[in-house]
Amino acid sequence: MSADASVTEHSDYQSLWANKYRGATVEDLEPPPALSCHATDPISYALMSGLERDYTHLTVISENRALLGYISIPRLQELLKEGKVKDSDPVQAAMQKFRRKGTKYKVITLETPLEELEEFFKGGVDGSGKQEFAVVTDGSRKFVLGVATREDLDGCERLLSVTAYVRERCTAVYPCTVQTSREDEDGGNGNGVPKRRNVIYLRAAESALRARHSESLSVSSTPTTQTTENEAAPMCI
Repeated sequence: MSADASVTEHSDYQSLWANKYRGATVEDLEPPPALSCHATDPISYALMSGLERDYTHLTVISENRALLGYISIPRLQELLKEGKVKDSDPVQAAMQKFRRKGTKYKVITLETPLEELEEFFKGGVDGSGKQEFAVVTDGSRKFVLGVATREDLDGCERLLSVTAYVRERCTAVYPCTVQTSREDEDGGNGNGVPKRRNVIYLRAAESALRARHSESLSVSSTPTTQTTENEAAPMCI
């Protein structure tokens, strides 16, 4: 494949993902802080820590806090069930080590676009291998800021889809009340990703639409009345 063809293919991927995520970044996922354990900790400790905090992946660090790899809680449970490891074994017996020599790292930061994160999870356009989760660091990779999983990305994609649908329906039902400025719609960051305040509005609007639809079905034979000034006005988003 020529260089021009490769660039064109990559641009097509970027265009597709940009439409899907509307320019959102890893920061919009609100990644939780990384939960770490030491390579010498017993597996029972790592398993208990992950289950108590509902984490599926834990980063593994050395005594001087150097990042060594990660451990998958679901995979760890499988290994224990199959008898391949024991509760008393050290975490290093079951962890996935980060390859260092001859490996080109993809740095994932809070500013990384979600289309690049999806590319990372899928193994990249060049097919470098699928990844289970991403360690979010600062640009220099000195500090671990959090972790992001494929489930986090899928959840954000669903939220953006619901957001677009609800806005479309609200515009159709209440065309005079949807007066949100572009700045408010984008949460002030220009990417169309709803901030927590707007998400609450959207969920309330979605519930109102469902209630309106149910009411129209149950009282379809009853004459409708005009809204009075004392009745609550539809919510603006």
